[in-house]
Amino acid sequence: MRVSKSGFYKWFECKDKNHHFEFSLEEEIKKIHTSSRGTYGRRRILSALKKSFIKVGQKRISKIMKKLNLNGVGKPKFKTTTKVDKQAMHFPNLISGDFTSYKPNELWTSDITYIPTKEGWVYLCIILDTFSRAIIGWSMQDNLKREIVLNSLNMAYKKRSHFPNGIIFHSDKGSQYSSKEVRKYLKLNHFHQSMSNSLNLPKKV
Repeated sequence: MRVSKSGFYKWFECKDKNHHFEFSLEEEIKKIHTSSRGTYGRRRILSALKKSFIKVGQKRISKIMKKLNLNGVGKPKFKTTTKVDKQAMHFPNLISGDFTSYKPNELWTSDITYIPTKEGWVYLCIILDTFSRAIIGWSMQDNLKREIVLNSLNMAYKKRSHFPNGIIFHSDKGSQYSSKEVRKYLKLNHFHQSMSNSLNLPKKV
């Protein structure tokens, strides 16, 4: 089959343009994925591309993401990560927003954050000594059961095995902190339990 010289150059130019567009598209998808800290999947990448007036289909994005070995992380399938148990016992706020401490083992605070991973969401509970700002206890698990707080407390207790009675342990009113088991643990070890006036939801990192 004979192909004219002009026809060949037209075909080559078209092929070159397509290759350039494909390369540019790959770079843009990588950029969007990186900016989202690896959380964006094909749908949110498509939405971002549309805002930049780049027309492309989901199938093409999926193909490129597979080629580049990029994966997104889905949105959480829950509305809230910390729930208030209306039947649980709550404690007064003993610090009233003042996190100042003048010596170690005077005030411990605790919080729960949630972290997106390729396998799903994991939860991290930390305990902080506000005097040194040092993390003295932590626990990570794939659910928000009370053990996440108990395991963190056990770690902190072992690290600070010699401390006076009467440490203030401050947290929000989440069901993990107000559970019977956590209350019992703190009472047996002579802590003063303190809770913020409102519910602070775990933060995403």
